[in-house]
Amino acid sequence: MSEKIDATAVLVLARAQGHRWVDEEVAGRIAAAATAAVQAVAASLPKGTTELLSDQAVDFMTMLDALAEPAA
Repeated sequence: MSEKIDATAVLVLARAQGHRWVDEEVAGRIAAAATAAVQAVAASLPKGTTELLSDQAVDFMTMLDALAEPAA
């Protein structure tokens, strides 16, 4: 993967979600870390695999999403 996650996009999304504590520096660090995470996952895929998400991954993403919700 040669594409990088854009820090400006991270900043805009964070602000849209009400995370005012995210400034340009923090957005840059988040973007760099997210880019590295995607690259690590892509590197761990079997040869010839081009998709990061599969049907099974959708269940995993749903579980991650549920875990990210604040506790009631």
